[in-house]
Amino acid sequence: MIILKATIASILISLAAAGEEAEFVKEVCRKSVAAVVRYDDCVQVLNGDFQQETKKDLYTLTILSLNLAMANSPPALKPVIQACSIWFLGSYNSFHSTIIDVKAGSSLADFYLLYAHDGATNCRNFMKQSNISIPAVANRCNHVEFFAYVCYTVTEMLILKGN
Repeated sequence: MIILKATIASILISLAAAGEEAEFVKEVCRKSVAAVVRYDDCVQVLNGDFQQETKKDLYTLTILSLNLAMANSPPALKPVIQACSIWFLGSYNSFHSTIIDVKAGSSLADFYLLYAHDGATNCRNFMKQSNISIPAVANRCNHVEFFAYVCYTVTEMLILKGN
C-alpha cells in the first residue's frame, strides 16, 4: 500500500510539472503499463474522451478515468449480460428444437436454426447500442453463429437427402 501511494504521488508530481494536457494521458499510461495494461490501449481509451473535455487537467483526467472504470464494471455491464443470457438461452432452445425435429424426421428442422443465429445477432446489437464491449460475450456470439451456420448446413443436407 505504501508503494502504491508513493507511485501515485510520483505520478501526480510529474504530471503537475509536465504542464501539457496531452502529456497527462501519456504519463499516466507510461506509469500504468503492466501485464494487464498496454500503453497503446491506455492512451487510446483515455485520450479519446480526454480530448473532448474543455478543462484538461489532472483532476479532469482522474474523474474521467473513474467514470470509465464504473462504466466497465459489473453493475454497468449487468443489463447487457442479462439480455445476452436470455438470447443465448433462446439459441440453445432453438438448437434443442432442431434435434427434436431431426429425430422426428421433420422437413422444417432447419427453421429453428435461423432463430439460433438471431440470439448472437441480438446480443451483438445490444452491446453496440449500449456502447459496451465484453470480449467474452462477443466470443460467445462467434461460437453461436459458427454452430448455427454449421448446423444449418448439415441439417439442410440431411433434409435434402430425405433422412
